Amino acid sequence: MPKYVVVPGVVEVYSNVDYIPRFALGPNLFPLTSFRPCPIKIHFFVCQTFCPPPGLQNSVYPFYVGDSVVYYEHPLFGPFKLQTMISDLQRIPKLHVNKTCFRLIQRPIGNLLPPGILCTDIIWAKLITNNMTIVHGSCISLNDDGILILGLSGAGKSLTAYLSQKNNFQYLSEDITIVDEKRAYACPFTQSFLNEDLFIKTLLKDKKIGTRDYFRIISLKRVEKLLKPSLFLPFNVLTPSKIKMTESFRENVDIKNIFILERGTIGISELSMEEALKRILLLNRTEFYYDRDIFLTLYSLHNPEFKYESLLLRGKAILTKLVEKSNCFLIQTPHPSESLNLIQRCLKK
Repeated sequence: MPKYVVVPGVVEVYSNVDYIPRFALGPNLFPLTSFRPCPIKIHFFVCQTFCPPPGLQNSVYPFYVGDSVVYYEHPLFGPFKLQTMISDLQRIPKLHVNKTCFRLIQRPIGNLLPPGILCTDIIWAKLITNNMTIVHGSCISLNDDGILILGLSGAGKSLTAYLSQKNNFQYLSEDITIVDEKRAYACPFTQSFLNEDLFIKTLLKDKKIGTRDYFRIISLKRVEKLLKPSLFLPFNVLTPSKIKMTESFRENVDIKNIFILERGTIGISELSMEEALKRILLLNRTEFYYDRDIFLTLYSLHNPEFKYESLLLRGKAILTKLVEKSNCFLIQTPHPSESLNLIQRCLKK
């Protein structure tokens, strides 16, 4: 089964498909083998249909649980049904979905999450056990000092990461970043920048993409199911020299500053540790589902060695220590393109 690196040096996915819709770390998977071995591994399988393991108990319909497994099955019509199963979370996690679920479930429906969101949540759990976690933000660096740029969707994180490279900053991530208590780890395969019209227009203006590609992206935005063949990847679009992932790529950097972006009257203010942590935790809750994932909840209830609540607390502790060691600021601008000027002004002080 092919191996795909999704976070260089940290996370790799073994999968029989090369595309996972709604996977926060990058829906398109790429078989890169030049990086060092990754400590976190996950298996993702798409099958026509599959048989659940024997001995499962009905926990909360339509969920069934057993030793190291949670299975979901919901009939649709005729022979068609939705199937999802997670297993072995304490070792090398496995996620099975049938083709019906893979193709139809593109958004959370009740308690059923799309396969990509489940993949993200499972990887979050494994990251926590390795003293890492996920934040909803971009990451750039200047003179080996890491800079996290956080904010709600549309706040301008991707645009700021792109514009920064015209000012000698180095790109690591544009939307999702993996962090530990002091470092940020690059996530180069996310594609959330496709959601930002302002960013796409900026790429066209700077001739990073042609008119044909511009209209292709706009069309793909309108029809999400056609995003699979996307070639517009951050490490190709955001890096002016289009360096290859195997050459001169920075896998991680020590974080020195954290900037949280908001819309408002232009200005910048320093945040206390408590205020910065509260904002970061709230931003994560708006973007991720790991703190309300019923699959992880049921797995924890029936497999006590998987301590879901402890993982949530440990994740908060990691972010607390990161914030304590960083300078934290709130940036308010009426237009996202102005954020970089304020960041540069702050760094010069």
